[in-house]
Amino acid sequence: SKTVTESNDGLSTKYVVSLSKCTLDTPSLFVNSSILALSLNHCDLTSADFIADCTKLKYLDLSHNCINELPECLSTLQELEFLHVPDNKISTFHDVKFLSFDRLYGNSLCYINLQENPLGLLHNYRFHMLKLLLTSKFYEDKASMMYESHVVALDNRIISDEERYLVRLSMSEHADSIHHKIKSVENAVDVPAPT
Repeated sequence: SKTVTESNDGLSTKYVVSLSKCTLDTPSLFVNSSILALSLNHCDLTSADFIADCTKLKYLDLSHNCINELPECLSTLQELEFLHVPDNKISTFHDVKFLSFDRLYGNSLCYINLQENPLGLLHNYRFHMLKLLLTSKFYEDKASMMYESHVVALDNRIISDEERYLVRLSMSEHADSIHHKIKSVENAVDVPAPT
């Protein structure tokens, strides 16, 4: 089915595009910077790099395709709020690296659904995804290592305060461990005094 809905607010024209169950040889023909919502489910897509030009996109549905890695351009879609990518071929955390907090910092992404991907079968999947989504790898001290993320739900489940606490705690323990190892190495190395 093909649906294009147009709305004109007097200043600009914005579109909602649904191309569900269509085989698309060149999906980029249907995307432009005015699209607010894009549904491309059941389209046999293997990639979604073509969405880079959808700079106003708020809702993206790529469910039931053959995508094995999320495109880098996701981190540049500043207004994207809903990302729906269940039942694809995403199988490792490397395949979703563009969902990291550091890449999404300043974005509006709130809801992410990756259900029914092979990735979800990995041990401690939810915890590792929350670490990816909620924590920064670049911090100077423990006080600044946890910033607020806009993400409120993963796989149709609200991220609880307890989950946020556990992620924060794991990062704090990791930071303490690294700091302790650095101090141990510094103390073990006998540095001669300058003469």
